[in-house]
Amino acid sequence: TSEITATHPRPLQSKDRAKELFHVLNEGILKSRIGLMTSDVFKEQRKANIEGFRVGRLWVLISTDLMARGIDFKGVKLVINYDMPTTMIGYIHRVGRTGRAGRKGNAITFFTNEDKPILKTLGNLLKASGCPVPDWILGLKKAKKEEMRNWERRPLVRDGIGQRQEADPEFASKMNI
Repeated sequence: TSEITATHPRPLQSKDRAKELFHVLNEGILKSRIGLMTSDVFKEQRKANIEGFRVGRLWVLISTDLMARGIDFKGVKLVINYDMPTTMIGYIHRVGRTGRAGRKGNAITFFTNEDKPILKTLGNLLKASGCPVPDWILGLKKAKKEEMRNWERRPLVRDGIGQRQEADPEFASKMNI
């Protein structure tokens, strides 16, 4: 189609994880259709990636939170949060890349067992915004304020991309895995 439908900014927690995801995805069908936005990428290449994404040469743009801020793209229909944001403000900034100017957009957020403390807070935010939220998310234990502050200051140390984690049986049953 002439409209760009496969544009996916993918914010990540760190530039190392962003680079790792870039290399994993760049091996397959997305080869040459994917760009990377981290502070390690030279300014000229970042500009080229932004322009390539804007005109549709790049379908996927992988970015850290910091590099994604302040970049505005028209027509982004999907944002994928490969890593769970550490704050609700971070979440809003990330998903704000889609559905701009009255357009419809979607956001997908991947999470792990370790993300449970912030998941309920995100569920409450989404529900207050009028989004559908599964009851099991709203039924999770609320994180304590200190736990949330620690989450912001010291984000999770995550396994490498592509490494399989064991599912929490209770969590998996609620998600119908």
